[in-house]
Amino acid sequence: MQTPNIVYDREREDGHWLFTMDELGNDKGMIAKGRDARWSPDRTQLVYTSQRDKTFSIFVMSTEDATERQITFGDEVDLNPSWSPDGKKIVFTSITPKQKSSSTETSRRKILIMDIDGNDVQELTHEIAGAFSSAVWHPGGQYLAVNSSRSGSSELHLISESGNYISQLTETSGSDISGMHIDWSPDGDHLLFTSLRSGIVSIYVIKKNGESETRLTQDDRRINACGRWSPDGSQIVFHSTPSGPFDEVLSLSEIFLMRADGSEIRQITSSNFSNGHPDW
Repeated sequence: MQTPNIVYDREREDGHWLFTMDELGNDKGMIAKGRDARWSPDRTQLVYTSQRDKTFSIFVMSTEDATERQITFGDEVDLNPSWSPDGKKIVFTSITPKQKSSSTETSRRKILIMDIDGNDVQELTHEIAGAFSSAVWHPGGQYLAVNSSRSGSSELHLISESGNYISQLTETSGSDISGMHIDWSPDGDHLLFTSLRSGIVSIYVIKKNGESETRLTQDDRRINACGRWSPDGSQIVFHSTPSGPFDEVLSLSEIFLMRADGSEIRQITSSNFSNGHPDW
């Protein structure tokens, strides 16, 4: 299987399926049942989540022969996988099933890392308070950016690869989804994230020291999310949906490209299905 530029998922009546295309939007075909895929650093493998039975598990596929293997098992919901810079480990979010405790039911969101064969699973966040929804390794490998509610609202934080807390990057008053769909720039100097802080879901960029936060998508008529850098850092691919009632616009998500500064936005997919969660 020839490695294309962009992988994304398409929601159909029979579930989410992964497709590939080049940056012009030329379709390269469907490759697997799954969603939220990420290229490995050497682009020879894809990691993604897929629901094959009662829950979501992590899968890895070779881009050379299209063989796939499941690497997480059990009752947990495993989501948002991404690679370590050396391609030897995978970090992901794991949600334990709700457990009845007296009069309430609770579930726990945690960040785990494992080898690419699914062995040596370790929790990074067992000593850090808060729920966690995503994590991505810095290209230098020393630390990760995570989305956590430890400060009261959902924000971006840095933790070491051994699980020690480092610092908070963003700060927003009230409810927010800061930190969802996070992605480091190839040079490791900037971080993309999706946030509701402007009143509508938009894509933002921030320096690794927490300074110079900038909203990249300015169109308040659209919901823009899941920004991912091009390999050379000059462009960003993302999905976009018209603003409106959720059940009316759910099937209208499409893939767009823009320059790294938010300019020259153009649509590259068009279908009768919801296309989202691209990775370049």
